[in-house]
Amino acid sequence: MKRCIRIPAGARKELERRFGVSDTFVYDALAYKQNGDTAQRIRQAAVEMGGLYIDPDFVPSCKTEYLDGQIRQTFSCGVVLTIDRSTGKAVITVGDEVVRREDEPVRMSRWNILAQEAQQLAIQRVINA
Repeated sequence: MKRCIRIPAGARKELERRFGVSDTFVYDALAYKQNGDTAQRIRQAAVEMGGLYIDPDFVPSCKTEYLDGQIRQTFSCGVVLTIDRSTGKAVITVGDEVVRREDEPVRMSRWNILAQEAQQLAIQRVINA
C-alpha cells in the first residue's frame, strides 16, 4: 500500500467535473502519481470533501499504553487517542473535549488515520500556543 487519498463514493466524478479532467487523472492525482498545480488542487479538494490521507509509513509521535482494556496514545498538548480493545470504538480528546468519536470498530488502517489526525491536532496546538 502506498500513500493516497481515499474519497467518499461519488466524489471522483465531482472532482472530474470540477477540474475538467479524466477519471484516470483524478485517480493518479489521489495516488500521488500526478503532480503539478491541478493535481495538488484535486488532492486539497478531495480532503475538503471528506477524503482521508493514508500513509503506510506514518509512525505517530506519542506514548502508547495498554490500560484497563484500552489502548491509549498520548500526544503533545493534551491530545489523546483511546481505543476500547473489546468494542474497537475510538475517541480523540483534547483535554476533556471529545473532538472525534468512531462508533464502528476501528481496524488497523483506520487507527493509522486517527493517529495521524491526533498528531495533526497536537501539532496545531503547539503552533498556536
